[in-house]
Amino acid sequence: MVDPEALTVSEDSTTGSFTVVLDAEPDSSVVFDVASGDTIEATVDSTTLTFEPAEWDQEKTVVVTGEDDDLIDGAQTTPVTVSVADGSDGAFVDLADDTVEVTTEDNDSAGFVVDPEALTVSEDSTTGSFTVVLDAEPDSSVVFDVASGDTIEATVDSTTLTFEPAEWDQEKTVVVTGEDDDLIDGAQTTPVTVSVADGSDGAFVDLADDTVEVTTQDNDSAGFVVDPEALTVSEDSTTGSFTVVLEAEPDSSVVFDVASGDTIEATVDSTTLTFEPAEWDQEKTVVVTGEDDDLIDGAQTTPVTVSVADGSDAAFVDLADDTVEVTTQDNDSAGFVVDPEALTVTEGENDFFTVALTAEPTDSVIVTVSNPDTAEIDLGGEENDTILTFTPDDWDTPDYRRSWPRSTTGKPRRTCPSP
Repeated sequence: MVDPEALTVSEDSTTGSFTVVLDAEPDSSVVFDVASGDTIEATVDSTTLTFEPAEWDQEKTVVVTGEDDDLIDGAQTTPVTVSVADGSDGAFVDLADDTVEVTTEDNDSAGFVVDPEALTVSEDSTTGSFTVVLDAEPDSSVVFDVASGDTIEATVDSTTLTFEPAEWDQEKTVVVTGEDDDLIDGAQTTPVTVSVADGSDGAFVDLADDTVEVTTQDNDSAGFVVDPEALTVSEDSTTGSFTVVLEAEPDSSVVFDVASGDTIEATVDSTTLTFEPAEWDQEKTVVVTGEDDDLIDGAQTTPVTVSVADGSDAAFVDLADDTVEVTTQDNDSAGFVVDPEALTVTEGENDFFTVALTAEPTDSVIVTVSNPDTAEIDLGGEENDTILTFTPDDWDTPDYRRSWPRSTTGKPRRTCPSP
């Protein structure tokens, strides 16, 4: 007798048992063969049981263990057959086999694991990765779709992953790369979704999607570039130029004020520059012109300041000013001009010549006019002045000096009104 004739175990290696005992005392040994119909699902701890005549009525126990497989196969029923072996007592040898129905509960279910579920990359094209693996062996292929929620921030190297039954437990790797944009957008989080594709194994096709949260670190910051930061022009109205360009894309307009620190030395053709987001990376040019003055002041350096105007994009509005150092070469030199350099007068008549400076002085300039022959001519003015004084205020006003022939009396004539 076999008891019980049905029992349940599970793939978690839980066990059950049944007993076998003879109904009557044999004349000789009775041997039973005990065999599992499917050792993948259930195994027995004894494959033979031997009853000697003296112990014919003592039960013998067979322990059945549930075996773990990776298939999603549900509960499986395995026959464990108890049969009298050849050579046993003649009264028993032809007895029919008996069977214990063993049900093995399944511990496998469709699923997959994504690991890790969060990672960090950067806009400098650094990468990260995650793996995908099945929880159980499918009957047919399982295909996953892998999609980045924002390919401007992060991309994946594989958009599909296919698991065949023979490789169900082998991890597959997806590499995620941070993508560079020009926005000052801070760290951005992008979901990378892993979903079972239509047509996959029936046990897997309705599984919920899984997501990897990918954080892309920003490499953009507000800034602008002025180039070059020094240039040279001259008072002959020669020009130079510099460019201004943003280092990152703003959310709104960025306006720059451009101002010369000394418009007597250098001027700019544009006092404002406006960058719209769509043209943030297009250089804008400022032309600087050297301005002519009359001072003998040598090369002068003028700062041209580029500053972000109030009301510009918030990320840019507090940036520090930048400066272009503009050197204006001087075209003035010290000198004076006498005009004309020769003249003829006769007694009773007069004529004049002028003396003028060629450049503005920083202080008074005294010019001495010498008469080498006072017997023939004298210089204008009752006192026959020979000193000319030019100040910074009247340096460019010619001084008229008249000359007369001496009279026979040897006294100078009166000064005529200046022309």
